[in-house]
Amino acid sequence: MPTKSKKSPAQLEALKRAHSSSPAIMTDFEGALAKCQNQLAEAMSEIETLMSELSEAQNECTRLVKLQDRSKETIRDLKSQVLAAK
Repeated sequence: MPTKSKKSPAQLEALKRAHSSSPAIMTDFEGALAKCQNQLAEAMSEIETLMSELSEAQNECTRLVKLQDRSKETIRDLKSQVLAAK
């Protein structure tokens, strides 16, 4: 793998000026930035969807746990009634 040559501060500054004044480079940068922003927006939308689905799943779990608790109470009550009837 070739080693990168170190550039002097003057060379780096000249490179920065060339990059910032080149319309092609600016267009490429703006295109890449727009693509990045779109991908970020898509990811954020997907996260919001997942958070909503997670909330719905948590609500369903809570509902099922409550149903299970009520069922256990009903079974205990029925068991008591059967034992009392004997």
